[in-house]
Amino acid sequence: MVQLYLSNFVHGDIPHLANNILSYLLLMLFIFPLAVSAGKQRILRIVSILFLTILPLLVSVYSIATLGDMGAETVVGFSGVIAGYAGALPFFIAYHVNEKVADIGVEIAGTSLMGLELGAVLWLAGLRRWSIVLLAVLSVVGLGFAGYDRQVVAKIGREYEVHLVVYALILFAAVPVTLFVGVGAGTNVYGHLIGLIGGFLLMLGVLLTRRVAIQIVT
Repeated sequence: MVQLYLSNFVHGDIPHLANNILSYLLLMLFIFPLAVSAGKQRILRIVSILFLTILPLLVSVYSIATLGDMGAETVVGFSGVIAGYAGALPFFIAYHVNEKVADIGVEIAGTSLMGLELGAVLWLAGLRRWSIVLLAVLSVVGLGFAGYDRQVVAKIGREYEVHLVVYALILFAAVPVTLFVGVGAGTNVYGHLIGLIGGFLLMLGVLLTRRVAIQIVT
């Protein structure tokens, strides 16, 4: 268990480490200002804790299970966790676009489109595994929460919805290409995949838990 966790913080060489550090810094330079502008620093802290504790294990277990037929016993690198932040990015974009909205329904409606798009991109890229199809379907499950609070959603302007959907589609068209298609030989694309969708689902879980807690208190 310890090896599975720590392998995410070990890198094959200096360029591998430098590339991951640069990718992480660039992504956080985008996410952090969005979180601050919307007053969501606490959510970012909670999600970061989950990304640094749960997600590394998820990335390692899924990667080894998927690459087991190739004799893989361990995988190294922080890129799966970085992909997790990419999965959470649309939520912070949504909060930035309309920081007054506390409901997550429209956010889920927009970001859940990533499942369909991600599945299509990966399938066309030749990554045809049932586990990929299953993960894409799981991410689309979030679409069911679009009607979670119709009373609040009804107050949200169509312009907000359009912005979110456009941002989500652009992001999840670009990310699969950079994380899965345009990579070198020997890259663990499955670690990127589970990181991206795992980050999306963990962020969703945090927001749902927070919303339920607020409703109980009130």
